[in-house]
Amino acid sequence: MHESHTRIVGDLNDNGEITISDLVTMSNVLLRKGYDDDIMYYRDELGYTDLNFDLETDVFDLVEMRKLVISPETAFKQINNVDILASAEKSDTKGAFISSPDEISTYLSLLGTDAEEIQKYVDMYDEDFFRDNDLVFCTLMQEYGNGIHFKYPESTFLFGDLLYITQQEAFAEYFGVELTPEMIENLNFFCLITSKKYISHPMVYPEKKQVILFHTNVPKQYKAVSGGLCGVLDFELFVPDYDAHKYYSEDGKNGIMITVNEDHFMDDSCIYEIYRINDDGSYTYIDGYTDAADYDQYKDGYKILHDDIGNIIYYFNENCYICFYKENATITYVQYEYDERFGDYRRKWKNIFVFFDDTAKP
Repeated sequence: MHESHTRIVGDLNDNGEITISDLVTMSNVLLRKGYDDDIMYYRDELGYTDLNFDLETDVFDLVEMRKLVISPETAFKQINNVDILASAEKSDTKGAFISSPDEISTYLSLLGTDAEEIQKYVDMYDEDFFRDNDLVFCTLMQEYGNGIHFKYPESTFLFGDLLYITQQEAFAEYFGVELTPEMIENLNFFCLITSKKYISHPMVYPEKKQVILFHTNVPKQYKAVSGGLCGVLDFELFVPDYDAHKYYSEDGKNGIMITVNEDHFMDDSCIYEIYRINDDGSYTYIDGYTDAADYDQYKDGYKILHDDIGNIIYYFNENCYICFYKENATITYVQYEYDERFGDYRRKWKNIFVFFDDTAKP
């Protein structure tokens, strides 16, 4: 797996090029004109407006922007990368400045990375690269190896005031040093924004841990102005709550699993997927549905009931229940569908059938 994203320093409008519109934006930033406070903070704290890399936004950056409009090819291009370290045995969440191929080898060796994989990064970042750049390395432990895709890091250059809106004690412990006011003022933070994407529900996969390497190039002067310290913060944005529930027939021979993707961000909906539990412990996908309710219908327990002929029923609430029969199980649930006759949404009962013997399917 490899994800990469290039950010052009000076491309304030994030359209992939530097134009006169970026110069206008820079002027407005300095004048505090035409932008609300949130956007101003975003521009400043992410370093998008720090074009001469002195950790400040001022008139000198406006001068640099004018130069970039004339010669956009000279803009500093920051390339953010996310890889899986296939051979690494552990991670180190502290950010590290890397200034030479030897330091690459040292950093990765301490994580248990093998020589062949280390050489890949030594070849990628040779002596010529380090004439104009340093690197920032950071590693994270990924809890599930199968099916996850990380989006590229979306922002960098967090520094300074970030510490005033968080806990300074926690960052002091993070670095293992006492942070002086001067260090706080100049401290350089990198923000890795990730979003876990699953091919299917993560609980369908066997648990597997892998080490994720975040690496990005930075201007040479950043190490000096930061006192050699940098933090890498991992923000997982808009990750749904994942859960799974298993239910079995009364004799324990047949089972189903219902996985839940509970989205609290955009539409407060739940996505349910139904799996048959096979004899070998694997799962076979059967069907699924989306519920507009903003909570997991199967989460708060159930009552055990029986029908007239003794089949077990898992009764959750007035909107869903599961009944196990000899050769199959039925998941019965409510969906709200728009009825044009009444001009409103109305309750509709739906069924999903799980057959434990494929030859028994109608």
